[in-house]
Amino acid sequence: LARCCRNLQSLHLSDCSKVTSKSLQVLSQNSFELRKLWLPGCQLTDQGVCVVVERCKHLEVLVLSGCEAIGDASCEAAAEHCDNLVDLELSDCPGVTQRSLDAFTKSFGRLQHLVLDGCSVTPQSVEALQQARPKLEIMV
Repeated sequence: LARCCRNLQSLHLSDCSKVTSKSLQVLSQNSFELRKLWLPGCQLTDQGVCVVVERCKHLEVLVLSGCEAIGDASCEAAAEHCDNLVDLELSDCPGVTQRSLDAFTKSFGRLQHLVLDGCSVTPQSVEALQQARPKLEIMV
């Protein structure tokens, strides 16, 4: 798929146990035009997510809900490389902490929708992010 679909803009692979960080590395080698990526419940690590967000700089939607092995490194990489991100869903990612919210405060100028339920964030840190980004819709 990654080798044949160089102009791929949208990919939805929900609860696919065979989709791993290695799969993401291969995908990101050829899919630079990727805009929407849904990977809820896949077996991903920070390493794979970081490669994708570094190479696929046009991402607008990134759904990683239920990817329990990802955490702050993925979020910090996305904050650094994904200027066009509008929708980020991280529910049930317990490795996402205050560190991620700090990165979100300083970046993601276009981000409109952020899902954090099941993450390791405090109400105070969510409130601080909401104050810094009043137009951002945050669901916890």
